[in-house]
Amino acid sequence: MSKKLILLLTLFSFMSACFCSTDNDVDSLLKKLDVIIDKRKIYSDRKESKIDEINNLLSTTVEDQLRFDLYGNLFREYSNYQTDFAHKAALKRIEIAKKIDQPHEIAVSQMNMAEVLKTAGMFKETLDILEDLRTDGLYKEDLKYYYHLYHSLYLLMIDYSLSENERTKYKELAFNYKDSILLVSKLEGFSYYTIQSGKKISQGKFDEALALAQKSEAMASAADYNEGIINHVLSAIYHHKGDSQKEKYYLTKSAIADLQSGVKEYISLHSLALILYNEGDLDRAYLYVKCAMEDAIFCNAPLRTLEVSRMLPIINSTYDAKMQSEQKRLYGILIVVVILALILMITLFYTYKQVKKLSSIRKHQKKTNLELKSMNTDLNMLNSKLLDSDMVKEEYIGQMFNLCSTYIDKLEDFRIAVNRKIKAGQIDELRKSTSSSSLVDKELKEFYKNFDTIFLNIYPTFRQEFNTLLKPDAQITIKEDGDLLTTELRIFALVRLGINDSVKIAELLHYSPQTIYNYRQKIRNNLSVSREQFKEELMKIGRKKL
Repeated sequence: MSKKLILLLTLFSFMSACFCSTDNDVDSLLKKLDVIIDKRKIYSDRKESKIDEINNLLSTTVEDQLRFDLYGNLFREYSNYQTDFAHKAALKRIEIAKKIDQPHEIAVSQMNMAEVLKTAGMFKETLDILEDLRTDGLYKEDLKYYYHLYHSLYLLMIDYSLSENERTKYKELAFNYKDSILLVSKLEGFSYYTIQSGKKISQGKFDEALALAQKSEAMASAADYNEGIINHVLSAIYHHKGDSQKEKYYLTKSAIADLQSGVKEYISLHSLALILYNEGDLDRAYLYVKCAMEDAIFCNAPLRTLEVSRMLPIINSTYDAKMQSEQKRLYGILIVVVILALILMITLFYTYKQVKKLSSIRKHQKKTNLELKSMNTDLNMLNSKLLDSDMVKEEYIGQMFNLCSTYIDKLEDFRIAVNRKIKAGQIDELRKSTSSSSLVDKELKEFYKNFDTIFLNIYPTFRQEFNTLLKPDAQITIKEDGDLLTTELRIFALVRLGINDSVKIAELLHYSPQTIYNYRQKIRNNLSVSREQFKEELMKIGRKKL
C-alpha cells in the first residue's frame, strides 16, 4: 500500500470521526435546548427578580443622579425583554436628565429611546433621534453605543428594503459604521473582534472572520447575552462556508445563551427552527417557532414577531399535514386494535364457554368420583362380608365334616349295640335305653359345646364385643358349668352367622320360638345403643380378625 493511500485513509478516518463527533454534539445541544425551553420560566423569573430589586431601590431613592443610573440599569434589564417597560424607563431617564440639565445624560437617555424605537421597527423616528443628537462630550463607550445603534438600524433596514439600490446603500452604511465602532472600541476586546469578524464576513473573507470570531468566543461568558451574539456570528460564518452541521451547532449554542440570559427578543432560535424544518425535524421546528413567537409577543417586538410569523404558517401547515398523517396512522392502529379487541373478546367468550363446560365436567366428575367412592366403600364392605362369609363357611365346613363323621360313628356304634342286644334277646333293656331322653340331652349338650367351640374359634372376642353393646348392669357372664356361651349369646351368635329367623334358631337350638323371642327381647331391652346401630355393630364383631 502506497504512502499516499495510507495518508488519504487516515485523513478520511479523521474527517469521519470529526463529523460523527459534531453530529453527537449537535444532538446533545438540541436535547439541552429542549429542556431549557421547557423550563424557560426559571430564567424569566431570574430576570424579574433583578428587575424587582432595581424597582425596590428606586422606591427608596430620591437623589436624581442615582435615580438616573438606576433607571439605566432598569432599561438594560428591560431591553430585549419587554419593549414597553424599556420605553418607560427611557422616558424616565430623559425626564431626569432634563431635570438635572446634564448634556451627557440627555444624550445617553435619548440613545436609549432610539434603541427602543429601533426594536419596535420605528426606523424614521430612530433616525430622527440619532441625527438630532449632539455627540460632543460623549465618552468612547457612549460613542460606541451611538455607532452601534446606527449599525444595527441599517442592518435591519437591509432586511426590509424594497429595492436592490436601497439594500446596497444600507449595506455600505452598515459597513462604514463597523469602521466607526472599531475606531472607538478597545483593541483586542470582545466588541473589537466581533465587529472585525462581521467586517470580514461582509468582505467574503470567511476564514479570517472565523479566526476573529473565535477570539471573541473565548472572551464571552457562559449564559451571557454576548455569548448568544458571538455564537450567532459563528453560525453565519459556517453558513457562508457551507458547513450546515457547524452552522446548526452554533445556532443551537446561541439560542441556549439567549434563553438562559432571559431575553425575549432574539434571532437564533427561529433561524435554527428553519434549518430543522428543512431537515424534516418538524416537531422541534414547530416547538422552537412557537417558543420564539411567544417570546416576541411577550417582548412586544413587532419586527421579531413579523419575522417569526413569516415562518409559522409554513411550519404550521407542514406540522398539521404531519399531524393528519399521524392521525390517519392512529386511525389505522385504532382499527387494528378494535379488530384485535374483537378477536380477543371472541376468544375470551369461547374460553369462558370452554371453562364453563370444563367446570361442568369437573362437577360431574366430582359427583361421579363421590359415587365411585361410595360404591367402592360399599364394595369393600361387601368384600369384607364375603370374606367373612367365606371364612365362616370354610371353618364350618371343616367342623361339620368332623361332626358328621363323629355322629356317623356314634350311629354305627348305636346300631351295633342295638343289634347285639336284639340277638341276645335283651329286648327289655333295649326298650329301657331307648325310652329315656338322657341320650338326646347328652348329645344336645355335646352339640352346644361343639357349636360354642367352633364359633369362638372363628370369633374369639364375640363375648367381650357383644357386652360392649349392652348396658353395664346387663353384662352377660359365663357360669362355670362348662358352657362357653349362654343361650342368649348362642342366639345372637347364630344371628352373627346370618341366621336371623327366630323359628330357624329355635329348631337349631331345640327351643320353642317363643323362648327365642323372649331371649331376644330381653337383650333388646338392655342395649346401650339403638336397635339399628346394634344390628350394624353385631355384624362387625370379629371382622378385624377376619
